[in-house]
Amino acid sequence: MKINAIASALTVGALGFVGSLPALAAEELSISGNVTLASEYVFRGQSQTQEDPAFQASVDYAHASGFYAGIWGSSVDFTAEDTLPEDEDGADVEIDYYVGFASDINDTFSYDVSGVYYTYPGANDGIDYDYPELIGKLTGWGWATFTLGYSWDTFNSGETSFYSVSQ
Repeated sequence: MKINAIASALTVGALGFVGSLPALAAEELSISGNVTLASEYVFRGQSQTQEDPAFQASVDYAHASGFYAGIWGSSVDFTAEDTLPEDEDGADVEIDYYVGFASDINDTFSYDVSGVYYTYPGANDGIDYDYPELIGKLTGWGWATFTLGYSWDTFNSGETSFYSVSQ
């Protein structure tokens, strides 16, 4: 199955990368993780859990250079309760792999450029929701952030998407 092959390759690559971390100076890197039980998983205004709770977890690596990488996962449920069993998509988990680089431009501005690959392992045969996204952020004065995101194959639909957010 294409999804499992991609997820397995990314997982093996990430584990190989993490395995090489001891060669770096310990004071230059940090590894962290978290576990969350959320009342609902909402992504860009849309419930990913049919308004039900979600279990989420992540492992993150950050280097003093500004490079970072991580894996984030969440429970998902895209099909309504009254969906017939034969119409269920089988997607119960989302696993996102991401890499990026963040740095200060000067005392006022900073940037963050990243790539994310959203995967949905376990989806039924013939269903492939996996897709990539590129994200850029510019922050000024420590509080104003402008974000641009782009995907050339949103939710593996063949459609492109572009979004911007300013805070």
